[in-house]
Amino acid sequence: MAIRKSLVERHALLKEHFQAGVIGLTHDGLVAMREPGRLAQDLRATIDRLVTEENKDRSTMYREIARANGRPDWESQFQFVFAERWLNRAPADWYHRDAGGQWTKILSGGAKDGPPEKALPVAPAPGK
Repeated sequence: MAIRKSLVERHALLKEHFQAGVIGLTHDGLVAMREPGRLAQDLRATIDRLVTEENKDRSTMYREIARANGRPDWESQFQFVFAERWLNRAPADWYHRDAGGQWTKILSGGAKDGPPEKALPVAPAPGK
């Protein structure tokens, strides 16, 4: 619950920077700086710190979901599921960085504002 609260509170601080295209979602379920040069130096340091904290919490969430399911070896599968979930929930005009490092604008957003409602354990398909 602490991670969830932290993600929700931080989202409120990062939202405008997602919308401005300064930061974006990555293929692996994290957040990255896209155009840090558009920020004043002091704000850049703050946003960089927030992105680092966001990624730490996301990584912890993926690890804890895998552990709670008794399958710590599935952490990367849970991370992939959530990466797709974050991307599918992102509003249009946010940015996504693919595995090759290419940034693209999300053309059709589908989602409500904010992070997923709750971090539900989602088991990967058998044999994966």
